[in-house]
Amino acid sequence: MSNALDIINGVKTISSGRQIINRLNLSIPHGEFMTILGGNGAGKSTLFNVISGQLFLTSGKVELNGEDVTNQSEENRAKYIARVFQDPKLGTAPRMTVSENLLLAQLRGKKRGLKKRQLAQQKEFFFEQCQKIGNGLENHLDTPTGNLSGGQRQALSLLMATIQKPDLLLLDEHTAALDPKTSRQLMDLTEKTISENNLTCLMITHRMEDALKYGNRLIVLDSGQVQKDMDETQKNQLELADLLMFFNL
Repeated sequence: MSNALDIINGVKTISSGRQIINRLNLSIPHGEFMTILGGNGAGKSTLFNVISGQLFLTSGKVELNGEDVTNQSEENRAKYIARVFQDPKLGTAPRMTVSENLLLAQLRGKKRGLKKRQLAQQKEFFFEQCQKIGNGLENHLDTPTGNLSGGQRQALSLLMATIQKPDLLLLDEHTAALDPKTSRQLMDLTEKTISENNLTCLMITHRMEDALKYGNRLIVLDSGQVQKDMDETQKNQLELADLLMFFNL
């Protein structure tokens, strides 16, 4: 059986000649929840951009479910991939209501013809999905997304990313802009969502505590290469001081 993701000899070079991704090889089996650590300039966001199709590799290959998507556009890869960004303002349409955003999310990766949107028929389903989050989002189905709190907006982004089960979920420091309490709540929701839906997930985090607590695999990136790759057993034996030895944060 093919992996959810394979990057084979991946290289990404920018105009200055510097290699942001440097002969990187990475395989992600289905159902794996991998956390990614690395200092500034380690290549974390570039890696996600290469996976999602926002950037193309200079050389090498990207495979999703065994299919070569190296030269496929970001739009084509959307049928496989969902992504939640660091900024709560990204990933949602601020002038559209919570319900309207969720309706759009249901169409991710699908052809969109001219037809009635049938929003009213979906309200009960959206209410149930939002109610599971536990932050009152279900009471704001008709509220423009731009009027939500940062935590509610990120929870909505996570729900939008997973309402149609993606083959690969990319979490790009999705708790970084939140206060500690809201961040913990969103991480608990994240773990629950991934576990209940058996999602394959890559999560970039700058919080080493989260990297140790969540997921069943941990990699440390530096200079566009995997410097350390630990399975769940190895990760669970680590202390925070051990992580500091791998790179300078």
